[in-house]
Amino acid sequence: MVSPLVSLSFKSLAFVRLLVPFMLGIALSYWGILSDTSLVFLLAMLAVVLLLLQTIGKRLPRELVYFLLIFLLGAWHGLAQLRPSVLGQVEGRASWISLIESMPIERRNTWQLQVRILGYYQNDSLHVFRRTPKLLAHYHKNKSMELEAPCQWQMADTLIIWGKPQALSPAKNPKAFNYAAYLKRQGISAQLWFGPGSFQHKKGTANWPFTAFRATQQQQLFQKLQRYLKEPKHAAIAAAFSIGYRSDLDPATLQTFISTGTIHILSVSGMHVALLCLFINFLLKPLDLLPAGKSYRYVLSMALVWLFAWLCGLAAPVLRASLMYSFWLLGRWLCKDQQGLNILACTAFLLLLFDPLLLFDIGFQLSYLAVLGIMLGYPLAKQLYFPKTYVLQQVVAIASISMSAQLSTCLLLLYYFQQFPTYFLLGNLWMNLPASIILIVALLLMGSPFEGLNTWLGLVLDKSIAYSLQGLRWLEGLPMANVQGIYVNAGQLLLGYCLLFLILMAIRFRSARLWNGSMLLALGLLVWMQVSHLERKQTVACKVYQVGKELAVSWIDQGRVQLFSSYDSLQQVNLRFSTWADLGQYAQVRDIHFTQVPKERNVILQLGSQKRMLICNERCSYSQPVDWVLLRHNARWKEQDLPRACILLDGSNSNLYIQESIQKLTRLNRSYYLLKDNFAYVWKR
Repeated sequence: MVSPLVSLSFKSLAFVRLLVPFMLGIALSYWGILSDTSLVFLLAMLAVVLLLLQTIGKRLPRELVYFLLIFLLGAWHGLAQLRPSVLGQVEGRASWISLIESMPIERRNTWQLQVRILGYYQNDSLHVFRRTPKLLAHYHKNKSMELEAPCQWQMADTLIIWGKPQALSPAKNPKAFNYAAYLKRQGISAQLWFGPGSFQHKKGTANWPFTAFRATQQQQLFQKLQRYLKEPKHAAIAAAFSIGYRSDLDPATLQTFISTGTIHILSVSGMHVALLCLFINFLLKPLDLLPAGKSYRYVLSMALVWLFAWLCGLAAPVLRASLMYSFWLLGRWLCKDQQGLNILACTAFLLLLFDPLLLFDIGFQLSYLAVLGIMLGYPLAKQLYFPKTYVLQQVVAIASISMSAQLSTCLLLLYYFQQFPTYFLLGNLWMNLPASIILIVALLLMGSPFEGLNTWLGLVLDKSIAYSLQGLRWLEGLPMANVQGIYVNAGQLLLGYCLLFLILMAIRFRSARLWNGSMLLALGLLVWMQVSHLERKQTVACKVYQVGKELAVSWIDQGRVQLFSSYDSLQQVNLRFSTWADLGQYAQVRDIHFTQVPKERNVILQLGSQKRMLICNERCSYSQPVDWVLLRHNARWKEQDLPRACILLDGSNSNLYIQESIQKLTRLNRSYYLLKDNFAYVWKR
């Protein structure tokens, strides 16, 4: 049986003691605090200290030596994954031999896919990599459709691409999602652009057949759901529930789940694996009547769970859940007592041993924090209140589990997404039964060969999803359903988790000192967050965002925000990703005053009561004083016609025009800022 966590001591948690220094070593190597040189120095210093202590007849405590060795192992393992890619050592262009690792995704002007580089041809010689790096490939669309479109490519197909890999571009707007850092955590350190005539595609490669087979199976199962469900969006939701296939989810449906705090249901994780395990064990229970039938049941259950995990793509949350279930099942099989936290730490250690960069994966962090919160919080909630009636017990249990998971992850969610779903408890209570029905019925439908049964299962699935969405949309429509603009920095995040740990310990040990300390810490955290909020509300700033050839200028004045853009709407996708995260610090998105700016003629932007910006889309000639001049579309200008102001040059200008303008501005001793391929321009009072 699994021992209750509240009765365990830290000394009995072997894998927790193993995991903590291992994670610390990985983190310090990822943040650049440790290098190969410092690692060798620390190892040498440890050896010297141990030898010196041995000569005088003393020694370091064994636990400390183990801690340091595991810490150094974690740092070495992290550094090994972060070493510069071999792609950067290749000079000039080459023919890169690659295997497709992800299905091509269609963007506005390109197709995007991940590939693994096996080697390259250069100067009539073949070079093969021992450690095969991953790369993000961008295929330029061709207006005259080629014979073979990227949508026909499959995972594990071979591509031979002619070109030169380039470094990933960092985030170029304030608070924008750092896609380069995200790809780095996925083991991708470069990108390659190519187009028609610069590649060869080969189907039917013998490498990695299981990867291609999994992708094919996912697509076929999704098509089967589409065939039996009337609503296309219901099929997309069912696929996300059951096999983690989220490619066809529409943004409105996704936002509904985010706003109600039920987005975790669309990511296959512990809840899905637990429901599947219960269903499998229920179906296989008659095997116990056979000699050694229980062993057959355990082996079949484990095999089916791992088949499900593989079908879902072996993402971090489903890997964690499958490993935990396997260890739990193994303990039941061998009749051994188990400790929940120790199993959790063991699974995390094994996953990080396989890929240390998982430590910085958002899915990994949220999955483990949620389970940790349930393990720590749920037993304490049961001690505080446990009703007598069965129905009330189940309601309280669901509420306690949901509260524990949400409290343990809310700070991290605020840190990453700056929003909090107010009615998450109601949303999870509402979805508890439908989620179970949708998962089981969807899996039965995908596995059933019977036409009549499939039609009936499709009807049940349609009704269940429609019922679920109806309730979630009602919750989403309530006032303050999703509070946005709550910003938490790294220091506040760390202090917040220290506060949660102190509160937990105060309740566990019923200590007045710990409780008083936690209240003081809570007060300090609230004061810090309020001061940060007031500082943001007092901000007066002008920002010109990096949006390529388009235009986006914001004026922020003590909580009032104006946004001027060449896009036609504040909801435009590129504008949303480029500006919303930053502007949300100062005002709610619904309160931003949006103005569309014409692209063909010159415009004066009145920024507040005193600042002005001249936007030059054609010949620049203006005699009145302004604070900034933004030159666009190779606008012609002369020294006598250009106002005395800071000159900005954006991505709509050609490289030759920018080069000539910079030479002239430098000769005239005029201040300027280049926006093209650079970070956004930010002025603050």
